[in-house]
Amino acid sequence: FVGVDTNGNYLQNISTILKKQRKKIGIITSGDITDATPAAFYAHQTNRENSSEIFKELQFSTVDYAAGSGNYQFDSIQNQNIHLSKHYQLP
Repeated sequence: FVGVDTNGNYLQNISTILKKQRKKIGIITSGDITDATPAAFYAHQTNRENSSEIFKELQFSTVDYAAGSGNYQFDSIQNQNIHLSKHYQLP
């Protein structure tokens, strides 16, 4: 389970809580950005092995910056209409 309880109900993750406080959110991992630990900051899935769906959630998340190793998920969505970058202007 990632970001949900055992019944599949969404749990509010810490990045959502911090974004409400106007904080910038960054995730850096030496593993895959879709692994359960980093995904817990932005995703809501009943199966932690559902990497493609977890990865898709990243683009709609409150995360401002994410970095991880590997490129499997990037390669697998090559032909899909998924926007991987967000543009922000510094004050």
